[in-house]
Amino acid sequence: MVNRLGRSEGIQIINVVRRDAQVDLLKAQGADIVLNSSEAGLERELNDACHRNNTHLAFDSVAGQLTGQLLKAMPPNSRLTVFSAFSKEAIQGSPGPMIFESKTIDGFWLGPYISKQSVLKTMQLWKRAQRQISSHLKSEMRKTYLLPEVREAIRDYRDQMTGGKILLRMS
Repeated sequence: MVNRLGRSEGIQIINVVRRDAQVDLLKAQGADIVLNSSEAGLERELNDACHRNNTHLAFDSVAGQLTGQLLKAMPPNSRLTVFSAFSKEAIQGSPGPMIFESKTIDGFWLGPYISKQSVLKTMQLWKRAQRQISSHLKSEMRKTYLLPEVREAIRDYRDQMTGGKILLRMS
């Protein structure tokens, strides 16, 4: 979704993923820059990509060690927004980039953000999301399971977390 939205707005996305399957999937979908965080040389490649593309804004869904690596790789006066913690680890990193390079880390959660918006702004955001649901915000469904098959659905998801969503139908 992020890559489709970026392309529609003319924004170059630097993707950092955790597995080779994710690299292959994103490249097959047309992503230009996809880095694997488990590969040697990630910090150098990330630094090169951020500076080559003048990247001053990053979104981090992993947290942990990756947050510090992202912040370090970006040019001065950059901002990193953490919106999830898939690593289940505390954010790690040196304070140097924040002190000496004016880089910042903040957090984002949709619920509190929406609750602070006016009704008009909320409606505008809702309409924009609805217009893009069949294109830029579309999710690929890999398989549908009925409720009695929930254990099989969970096993399927755990075996392959990349490559499409699992849909659970109530009936």
